[in-house]
Amino acid sequence: MTPTIVMDRGIVTKENISLLKEKNIDYVLITRGPRNAHYFEEFENHLNDPEFKSILRHNKEIFLKEVKSENSITEILCISEGKKEKEDAIEMRWKERASEDLSSLQKSILKGNINLISKIERKLGRLEERYPSLNKYFAIELIKDKIDPLQASDIAFCQRSVFDIEEDKTNPLNGTYVIETTLRERSPEEIWLLYMTLTRVEEAFRCLKSKLGTRPIFHQIARRTKGHLFISILAYHILINIEYKLNASGETRRWSTICDTLKTHQRSTVIITDTNQQIHHLQAPECLDYRQDRVLHEVYALSAV
Repeated sequence: MTPTIVMDRGIVTKENISLLKEKNIDYVLITRGPRNAHYFEEFENHLNDPEFKSILRHNKEIFLKEVKSENSITEILCISEGKKEKEDAIEMRWKERASEDLSSLQKSILKGNINLISKIERKLGRLEERYPSLNKYFAIELIKDKIDPLQASDIAFCQRSVFDIEEDKTNPLNGTYVIETTLRERSPEEIWLLYMTLTRVEEAFRCLKSKLGTRPIFHQIARRTKGHLFISILAYHILINIEYKLNASGETRRWSTICDTLKTHQRSTVIITDTNQQIHHLQAPECLDYRQDRVLHEVYALSAV
């Protein structure tokens, strides 16, 4: 059985795609570059396009449309409501910060703290490094001093209208992406679900590096480093097994949310010395609330399996 490669965008290069085709290995990936801009009209009118099918994941709609080409490649046009909300929020935040930084620069120029055009251009260059899409979304103009052409008396800026939309609107392509695959017999939903397995891998690495303490590693001896990694991977297997059982029981919250739910639960230990000078430890856990009781009930049920 030949494998199917699901590839993250970070390692999608023409060379890697050519190698997969040369070896006749099926793949599912998102190519680099603004491929979604090629289907701008389809994305913009997706609600009126009957070829777009809607599925529901985590109470958010995903719209999918299949586009087949003559070179044995299928493209799945995807619109994610959750992804759009996230990207819209990110875009609005950086635009607000960029506008504040430009206003701060303008105040410095008007106060006379900085007037040399060369210094102002260097500051603008640093802003472009901080906000890579600055020139795309902002029109910026230096107003030269009438007496000294090497100095500026002010700076004018405003948001551009991108994609023929109002200035206060976000990019209409936010939340859209195009999945490319050689699996022509699979449905758009199957292709999308296959590509989404990458999120499980990414979540696993995040979990290993953060919740399970794989990083940082301070060991200086190789066998201790291997032992550290082995314990982390073992912990991850236990964790993913618990998550699987919780999901099967209808508990769909993320592990971080479950930890937040349980961390308020405490167990007190009372230490008593009797008349014979023997020390006794009495453990007294506090009462569980409904959410904690539900989670622990499923975990204990899991341990009994």
